[in-house]
Amino acid sequence: MPADYSNAVIYKITNTKNGKWYLGSTGLNFNVRMSAHRALSKRKMTTCKSYIVYADGPEHVKEEVIENTLLWLIDNNMINAKKVDGEWEILELDEK
Repeated sequence: MPADYSNAVIYKITNTKNGKWYLGSTGLNFNVRMSAHRALSKRKMTTCKSYIVYADGPEHVKEEVIENTLLWLIDNNMINAKKVDGEWEILELDEK
């Protein structure tokens, strides 16, 4: 059976106090995934990279879906692209 990507999204969690952010993707429902991130941060699960974003408390966190966005990992480089007027435009390249 093919994978169901109907709920798949790219999302960004931003600490509005210090500007740190976490970019992620999920095939789960967005609200379910955000609940999991919040639960991990409450347990101070420092192995979860999003923990640092929640460090100043939930009142300083913005959770959002990034529309029409794709991430590619090519040769260990993360490429973030956004669809603009029907064409993919590279927003940033995180070279490792």
